[in-house]
Order: sequence, then structure tokens, then C-alpha cells
Amino acid sequence: MTFNTAKKTMNLAESAIPPFRCSPIMPPNGADPTRELLRKTHRTAVASALYITRTEGEDTFGPLPNGYMSKASDLVASGRRHPVQHFPAKYRDGLLIWQEADAAAALDPTDAAGVHIVASLPGMAPEEWPRLIERFIDETLVARGMVVDWACHAQRDDNDNWVVHPHVHMIVTARRYRQDIRKGQRQKTWLYSARQIDDVEDAWLRCTGLQRVPYAA
Repeated sequence: MTFNTAKKTMNLAESAIPPFRCSPIMPPNGADPTRELLRKTHRTAVASALYITRTEGEDTFGPLPNGYMSKASDLVASGRRHPVQHFPAKYRDGLLIWQEADAAAALDPTDAAGVHIVASLPGMAPEEWPRLIERFIDETLVARGMVVDWACHAQRDDNDNWVVHPHVHMIVTARRYRQDIRKGQRQKTWLYSARQIDDVEDAWLRCTGLQRVPYAA
């Protein structure tokens, strides 16, 4: 996919993607129809990580429905960010960290395996998005010990209009991952409370210059 942005200023005013949204990644629960992530592509941390990178695969519930693979052309860039010092090599890539998160969450299905952030991207050249995203992740999430898989999606049609408005997905660890007695426990200082989520949203808005959508009266 190529972008012609040299002489364009992107207008994201009509984007359906909110400036920032944060949801827990929780397994399906038929008794709770209000749970947003009943969608099979987001039912587990593994499924979420596969979905955002447009990768086929399966989680503990089985193969993912592959309809989302038809949208693979909207994948602009992706990566993983993690602490540098004392970080286990086996978690630097691959699905192991998310498989273990799902296994820990399965012991208590009322708790989250991870956190899924979706946020709008600002109007800038697409090649600048990865640098902005990784700076935000490093300064706001990794600096506090979290591990993040990220992917940005965007696509124009033949008339150069956005058919997929630029946005980024961030799959964030919610549990301790190091080999110690507390491994698998929910980390209650990471995106656990409304106040913690608001702080991260504020950081994203400062980083991008986007504005919070006001609540309807």
C-alpha cells in the first residue's frame, strides 16, 4: 500500500475512530451480552494480537474466523515494545506472552487477560506514525513495565479518500510476566482503574494533539 501525502493534509474530522478507547480483553461470556469483546477476533489476548497484525492463527477456543484477513491491505506497520533490561528473551516476539496471559485469565474469567487500546492517529505523513506510536508506548506504558503489541491501520480508495481512517491498536499486558512467585497475577497499577486509563488517554491526547470527544448532553 502506498500513500500520497506529500501535498495533502489529512482531514480526520469524519473519522469513526474515537481519539482513544480502552477495553479489557476478556473471554466470551454468553450470560453477559453487554460484553463488548464477544467478537471472536478479540475474545482472547492471542486473538487480539493476531487480529491487529492481520495474521491467521488460533487461540484456546480454536481457529479465528479469517474474514478479517480480507482487510490485510490496511496494515501500515506493526511491532512490539517491551522493557529493555532484564526482559526474558522468550517474550521478545511471538505469541507466548499472550498465551500465558490467556492461561492466567482462564483461572478467573471475570478478570482481564490484557487491555486493548484503539486510538485515532493525527494528520501527518504515514511514515511518521510508527515513530510517534513507539515514543508514546515507550514513555507511557513500557516505562511502567508493560509490554505492548501495536499495529496501525489506514487505507485510501481510488479517489484518495479514507476508507479506513488512520488508527492504532495497542494490545497491552495486564499481568506480571516475569518468572517469579507472582507471575500471572493481575498488575493493579497498569490500566486497572478508570483513573489510570484517564491518565494514559491524557498522555495520548498530549502526544497527538487530538481532542477528547465530549459526552452528549
